[in-house]
Amino acid sequence: MAYKARLLPRGSSRKSSSSTLIFSLLIICSFFVLILLALGILSIPSSSSDSPKVHDLSSIVHHTTTADRKSESKDNRADQWVEVISWEPRAVVYHNFLSQDECEYLIKMAKPHMMKSTVVDSDTGKSKDSRVRTSSGTFLPRGRDKTIRTIEKRIADFTFIPVEHGEGLQVLHYEVGQKYEPHYDYFQDEFNTKNGGQRMATVLMYLSDVEEGGETVFPSAKGNISAVPWWNELSECAKEGLSVKPKMGDALLFWSMKADASLDPSSLHGGCPVIKGNKWSATKWIRVNDSASDDNFGDTPDFDITLDDDTNVIGEQPPPSPRPRPRPTGRDKAKAEARTKCKSASSSTSDSRDMLAAKLAETTRTERQVMESFDSKMSQFLDLE
Repeated sequence: MAYKARLLPRGSSRKSSSSTLIFSLLIICSFFVLILLALGILSIPSSSSDSPKVHDLSSIVHHTTTADRKSESKDNRADQWVEVISWEPRAVVYHNFLSQDECEYLIKMAKPHMMKSTVVDSDTGKSKDSRVRTSSGTFLPRGRDKTIRTIEKRIADFTFIPVEHGEGLQVLHYEVGQKYEPHYDYFQDEFNTKNGGQRMATVLMYLSDVEEGGETVFPSAKGNISAVPWWNELSECAKEGLSVKPKMGDALLFWSMKADASLDPSSLHGGCPVIKGNKWSATKWIRVNDSASDDNFGDTPDFDITLDDDTNVIGEQPPPSPRPRPRPTGRDKAKAEARTKCKSASSSTSDSRDMLAAKLAETTRTERQVMESFDSKMSQFLDLE
């Protein structure tokens, strides 16, 4: 009996050490779980009906901050923030991208030159009306004035693409019943890619609010369409896909090309008919390369490719510029003088060409003599070594 009495304390000590070890492990595990929860790596599932659904794009919101808030307050813009609305296609909305003054300025500049939007068949090159686009519009050349340059610089900062890759601004006006059928912004022919290459992105800026209708719709976008906060406020047309409701100052950026530089069919988009009110917008198409030289940028933008049931590929033909021919500047005079000199040089006599050839030969001989002298000195230096 004495032997058994001595064993009891040992068993109790083993049980005590095991309990302590298990308790310590539980504390350590709880500590790690709390850390993961704090970092947002883990989340507690909720069965509430208010919880966001899978692919709820309304929850993907990113607020942007700048180092100098004072510089933003000067242009009278409200707080800016960026909302990701789709990954296929890649599309984001930059809220309050433009100020009210900038929106009104663009409308004021475009109003006197608005013309009915036409389309051109890429096969025949002839302009014609089409049910695809029933709006009116005009083009504002790139870098036309200080305000436009400021907006274009802001677009470049937003997209991380140089200003030179952008086409001229296209201002559009949609009245009640007017629309833009679903289409692609990228080109489907080789002719329109000669100047600047393919269109890879579009920045669509809304210059006015629309009481009803006028949404930009992406019929082929992938995402939870019903998760859009203003779903009940959309028109029937807008409910056919992922849609963006026009709001003065907002800018919609979407990519017509994928990250691997292939064309993105999910970038198919259209403008729903305006039901009530007016819709003003400004579009900036961005090319892969510099879209034009400094002599002709913005004056004659390329055609906007779209799809129609009647023709295979059609595009918008920009209206002729109503501005008078500008007076020649000092730069123009310098170019004229340079052209005159070139013509004079091309019409020079054979004697002049012979003299030029002799000078080139003499220069070549001089260079050869210098190299031979250098080689000789190097040889002497090596001999001394």
